Amino acid sequence: MQLGATDMWQARELLIVSICLLVAACSAVNPNPNSGMRTVDLMFANGNCEGAKKLAEPAALRGEPWAQFRMGALLVDEKCRPNAQDLGIAIEWLKKATCHASNSDWERGNELAVGSPGYFNARASSTKAAVMLADLAVSAHMEGMAWYYVEYARSQYEPNEGSYQVLSRKLSAVEESIGRDVFAKKSKNLDVCNNGHIPH
Repeated sequence: MQLGATDMWQARELLIVSICLLVAACSAVNPNPNSGMRTVDLMFANGNCEGAKKLAEPAALRGEPWAQFRMGALLVDEKCRPNAQDLGIAIEWLKKATCHASNSDWERGNELAVGSPGYFNARASSTKAAVMLADLAVSAHMEGMAWYYVEYARSQYEPNEGSYQVLSRKLSAVEESIGRDVFAKKSKNLDVCNNGHIPH
């Protein structure tokens, strides 16, 4: 059986309509859970610091870790930091993101789970914030404090997860910079989310 030109055209139209309906259905089921995140990242990448801050700040104030991390990262970047005092504000935003405990599957990045908008894969933002705080601590010659931030981030993962291994290597590097003998005497029970501190 041969299809005529009209039949081919109708089949093509039906295929296009089916694809459109499928895309619409998928976006309805799984919309972007962290509204504004990609836009903030693009603005930051293109040097639009003010636009990125304006979009991220309301979400950060609502407690959304993706936005808190980005507010901190924006203010750590010298191009986006109007004055040196803003580094203290950056550290506060990064601590807020770091200290968000990601207890649900949704917050741990499971796309099949259900959760609140703004909190999907919050653990990734918390980890990035903790590592950024650790790097700031190292640059302030506070390697001991850096160890606590990295250890806190690692505690959010299971030993069989790739991020656990990456963070373990970073911990080893920090321990080397502290010195094994000094590190062996170090207290391991500091809670960075209650009394951890980096001078501004």
